[in-house]
Amino acid sequence: MNRRLRHAGLGLLALSLVVTAAARAETATSIRSVTAADMQWTKLRPGLDRILLLGDPATSGPFVYRIRAPAGLDAGFHTHSADLNSTILSGAVIFEYDGEQHRLDAGSFVSVPANKPHRELVVEATEMEVRGVGPVTTTPIE
Repeated sequence: MNRRLRHAGLGLLALSLVVTAAARAETATSIRSVTAADMQWTKLRPGLDRILLLGDPATSGPFVYRIRAPAGLDAGFHTHSADLNSTILSGAVIFEYDGEQHRLDAGSFVSVPANKPHRELVVEATEMEVRGVGPVTTTPIE
């Protein structure tokens, strides 16, 4: 089960960078607002959902997306090719890096520099908002 959750986490990271055309931002000069009731979540796997709010992580420019992850998910160690900034909106996640674990509860913020090995361990069902400037890729570390 733990290995399955780890693979789900790696899939989550890879799939979170795939963008649907319907979710792309209009232009840099248009205002985009989405109410919570109107958010169209995409199921990445059972229990894992994502919504792209702005931009495209696979192309140049800013992007914002949210992830919902179940308790017990282990994303495994990985790196990103660009800096990412995340806010925990609900739940709790342990970010592990530099041999230390840091628990981040709702309201917490983490900034992950490009190419910095880290992993996320979801302690409680979590919703997280991720922001960055693309293009960005995720590389698992075995």
